[in-house]
Amino acid sequence: MSLGLYMDVHVPLPITRGLWRRGVDVLTAQEDHTTRASDPELLRRALVAYADDEGW
Repeated sequence: MSLGLYMDVHVPLPITRGLWRRGVDVLTAQEDHTTRASDPELLRRALVAYADDEGW
């Protein structure tokens, strides 16, 4: 079973790109058109979420 990651808009792009290069399944908020979604909305869309902002 693989684990996909959902990256919030505050995650630096180099982190996401590094994961992509290693074959990790990553969906970004930008790709999902949820860049203005609230944290609770994002959490409903993701099984696992990673955020790099102090508000979480």
